[in-house]
Amino acid sequence: MTNILLSRFNYEIGTHVPFHKTLTSTLKYSISLGMYSFQFFLGSPQSFTTSTLSDEDIAQFHVIQKRFPTKVFVHSPYVFNLAGSKDCLSWNGDSLQDEKTIKVIKSLEKELNHVALFGQGVVLHPGCFTDKKKGCHAIAKSINMIDFKTGSKLILENMAGQGSVIGSMIEELKDIKDQVVPEKQKYIGFCIDTAHIWGKGLYDLREIKEVDKMFGDLENILGIQYFTLFHLNDSKAVFASNLDRHELLGEGEIWKNHKNTLHYLLEKLKFYNIPCVMETDPSDMIKFLD
Repeated sequence: MTNILLSRFNYEIGTHVPFHKTLTSTLKYSISLGMYSFQFFLGSPQSFTTSTLSDEDIAQFHVIQKRFPTKVFVHSPYVFNLAGSKDCLSWNGDSLQDEKTIKVIKSLEKELNHVALFGQGVVLHPGCFTDKKKGCHAIAKSINMIDFKTGSKLILENMAGQGSVIGSMIEELKDIKDQVVPEKQKYIGFCIDTAHIWGKGLYDLREIKEVDKMFGDLENILGIQYFTLFHLNDSKAVFASNLDRHELLGEGEIWKNHKNTLHYLLEKLKFYNIPCVMETDPSDMIKFLD
C-alpha cells in the first residue's frame, strides 16, 4: 500500500483505537497517527459497564476537533443482544429474559445519548437468535423502546454469518429498520464490514463488478443515505467461510493481489462521503504513511 492511496483519501479513514482514559486524549492519539475518523469502546467489550465522560472533557474535545475535523464512533459491547439470547427470544412471554433485554436497552440508550454529544454514532452487532425472522422482529421491538435524544445514531452492522447471528444478509438489516416505528427510523444508520460481507460470501470484493453490485444493492435495498460508516477490513478467512477474521488492508485474502479493486472501493466511498475505520492495529495507519 502506498501513501498515494492515503493522500487521496486521508480525510475519511482511521482505525479502532484504545480508549485513553479521556475523550480528548483519545482524539489527540488518533490525530497523531494521521486519522480523520476513529472508533473506540467506552468500556470493556464484554461488559455492560461504560465510562462516563465529563463535560469539561467533551468541551476540550470540541476545541481540538474544530481545528482537526475528525469523525468519531463508539462500538457497543459485544454482549449486547437486542433479540434476547441465543435460545430465548425477547418479548415472547419470558419475563426474566425481558428484564435482561431491558438492561441492554438502558445501557445502549446511555451510550447513544452520551455519544450524541461528541460523535457520529454507536455501532451495534444487532443480536442473535436461531429463527432470524423472529429475531429481527424482536430487535426492532427493542429499538422502538429506546429513548433517542437529538443527535443519537444507532449504527447496525452486518455480520459474517457465524452461528445464529442476525444481520449477515442485507435483507435482515432492512427487515429490522422497516419494523422500527417511522419516527425513530431517522436515528438508524448502517455499517458495512468488508471482511464480514466477504466471509458471508455475498460479494467477491476482489472484482470491480462485485463492488459495483454491492453498492447497487446497498442503495436499492437499504438506501445509501442510511450508510454512516464502513469497517474497512481485509480478511484472513477464505470467501464464504462464515468466519470473521480481520487482516490489514492489502495483505489478506481479499486484496493482497487485487489492490486496484481496493483503490476502486475507496474511490466509491469517497464519492458517497462514507467514512472508514480499519479494525486492525492502530499502528497500521503508520504503515500507510511509510
